[in-house]
Amino acid sequence: MGQLKFFTEKQFTTLVKAIEVLIDTGGNDAISAEESGKLIDAMLAESNSPALDMIPKVFNQLENVVPPLFLIFEKFSNLNKSDRKKIMNKLINNDGLLMNQFRDLARALKVMSCVSYYGSPQGMKQVGFIAFEDRPRSILLDTQPLIHLDN
Repeated sequence: MGQLKFFTEKQFTTLVKAIEVLIDTGGNDAISAEESGKLIDAMLAESNSPALDMIPKVFNQLENVVPPLFLIFEKFSNLNKSDRKKIMNKLINNDGLLMNQFRDLARALKVMSCVSYYGSPQGMKQVGFIAFEDRPRSILLDTQPLIHLDN
């Protein structure tokens, strides 16, 4: 694995294990969960957001706190894919006492996973996205910006 810029090794492992569950392509992956995780790592390293301080907490919760709440006494990244999927589904569909905290955790994980996977050139291609410049009808269009002079 290349040098991580934002995540610790443990956080990265937890992220990859979550991506394996959240991005379910039926075995037809455009990029691997690890490659997707590396894209997230690079994006977060370049980001300048006050929310960055919360991200390590998200992965600590998922790795250590969440499984015991569902009576699974093992770290998230050590679980098999089926058990990880059960935990993620319970997080997403939770309507109990900690519903809002779990919903925020699940959303953060899902957003990071989707942005990195479907934001990659391979992921875009897999879902049929074609950049505007590559579409046949864009060849004939004038794409120069309009300049409006001040009166």
